[in-house]
Amino acid sequence: MGKIMLSRTNEYINGLREYGIYIDDVKVGVIRNGETKEFEVAPGTHTIYAKIDWCYSPTRPFYIAGEEVVPFNVGSFIGSERLRKLSKWIGPFFIGILILQPVLRATIHFDNLLYYIFPLTLPLFLVMVYYFSIGRKRYLSLNETTLQLTA
Repeated sequence: MGKIMLSRTNEYINGLREYGIYIDDVKVGVIRNGETKEFEVAPGTHTIYAKIDWCYSPTRPFYIAGEEVVPFNVGSFIGSERLRKLSKWIGPFFIGILILQPVLRATIHFDNLLYYIFPLTLPLFLVMVYYFSIGRKRYLSLNETTLQLTA
């Protein structure tokens, strides 16, 4: 039997939620934030995808020969490390702005600070609406990676 080695990135988004792992449309287990798991798979051609609620990753075909180990990486739609780091600060930034709004309104004399913040939040809101609706099949990313051997 071959194996799938699946590593989930450690992320702020969906950090407390589990991803269901499906091989050949059968749920074989779940993976938590930052976890690495192995699943046994018979030799041959198979498909794999990850799912969370109504959102999931694209289905990826793969081939296993004999005792081979095929590594995959799964994470949210925020694929690059740069965007992952940015996502940790977006929520706290906007919450801070909302909390500071009365102080800023009194000192800077903005009538409504949210009027100026709205153009900054609209693109983020539209991205989230896309991934929760028509982009739900790409909400998670699942990619085959290279196996890193440690000595």
